[in-house]
Amino acid sequence: MFEQSVVGQARALRTLRRVLGGERMPHAMLFYGPEETGKVAAALETARSLHCDDGSAGACNTCRSCRKTAAMNHPDFSVLLPFPVRTSQEAEWDLVQKVIEDPYGYPALERSATISVDRIRELQRRFSSGSYGGAWRTAVILHADQMRPEGANALLKTLEEPPDRSLLLLTAHSVEALLPTLVSRCQAVKYPALSSQEVSGALVNRWSIGADVADFVARASGGNLRRAIAQADADLEDIQDR
Repeated sequence: MFEQSVVGQARALRTLRRVLGGERMPHAMLFYGPEETGKVAAALETARSLHCDDGSAGACNTCRSCRKTAAMNHPDFSVLLPFPVRTSQEAEWDLVQKVIEDPYGYPALERSATISVDRIRELQRRFSSGSYGGAWRTAVILHADQMRPEGANALLKTLEEPPDRSLLLLTAHSVEALLPTLVSRCQAVKYPALSSQEVSGALVNRWSIGADVADFVARASGGNLRRAIAQADADLEDIQDR
């Protein structure tokens, strides 16, 4: 469910509920905003909900399809991440699994990591072959602003002629970081920085952080939930001194 997987972002979630509830589904959506404000969690939840047996309010996490998307075993669900050159397939699989398990706490990605054109072409081949059983086919491209230029140009071909019942979900820190022609073919949804109250509430209710510590690190985090979680685990006196 969106409320259980995404912290705050009430306006963005209203848009997603309208789309999932019957509005015309776009072929591509772009979730953009500062780091660690819920874009990744929302993108994964949106994609998984389309494979869920009852996904009008998000993935139920109990049906057979939800269990398959959680384990990355669903034939119509893909997740792309930027990786450093020569990353092993085992390491890539391990990181993707960590992202799905904890979209707010997975290991930070290297800025030098990229999404190669080969990955995009592989995705295009999967999309062109149609979905399993005639259902939805989804792909989540996280940190799309780290896509190589040739990969972005290749992705445009899929956005210009998208297959039926397909959805591409991209996340990026800003629309300026992507090709304008790519942005123009996506329905953009903004994810602004979280409020200190939203961060504090999440730390207390989801991560079982004490209220005093949660309030302090929430104010110091600048709306970045990953930073707040890391600070809550650090030495509080040292943070206060700095």
